[in-house]
This record gives sequence, C-alpha cells and structure tokens, in this order.
Amino acid sequence: MQQGVLLPHNMTPTDREAFETLSQLQGAAFDKAYMKAMLKDRQAQLSKFQQEAAKSSTPGIADWAKQTLPAVQDDLKASQKIAPAVGVKLPPANEGQPTRTEGAATRKPAS
Repeated sequence: MQQGVLLPHNMTPTDREAFETLSQLQGAAFDKAYMKAMLKDRQAQLSKFQQEAAKSSTPGIADWAKQTLPAVQDDLKASQKIAPAVGVKLPPANEGQPTRTEGAATRKPAS
C-alpha cells in the first residue's frame, strides 16, 4: 500500500457479471460484446483519471494521474479505432461529452 491506495483482491459484482456474460459467448458475438465492454471501461478510466488529475487532494496521485492520462487517452482512441471492425458502432464525436472551450485560443483574421 503506497499513498494510501488499496488495490482490490477480487472482482466487483459488475466485473464478475461481465466475465460470466463474456464467457458464454464465442466468435463474432464475443468480439462485439468484449469491445463494447472495453470501450465502456476505457471511458470510465479516462473520466476517473481526469478527475484525479484535476482534483486529487494527494499530490503524488494527482501527478501520477497527469502523467498516465495520455496513455489512457491513447488506449481509448485505439479501442475506438478497432471497434467498427468488430461491428461496434460509435456515437458521433462529442455526443454526450461536454464541449471544451475554456482556454481555447482565438485568432484574429489577418488584416
């Protein structure tokens, strides 16, 4: 245990249910269900890392989350790229996600 973080030793009930469901599938049905679960998990991870990077009260955790965030974002992007190949349709870009405009640079037209 470092930084006061305990890692789980067992699957959560949600993870156990996903495991049981996936273990009953084969072939294309497995690929599609697995990819859907992976996308959902990657998005949840990204949200948690963003939250910890921005608001963690433990400096070591905030720093680690900030350093790890690009890898989590890359994993999500890779999953999103693969998803259509196994029949998973992705929502349109930014659907259900807040638009980020704060800090955006504005450019003046050239005179």
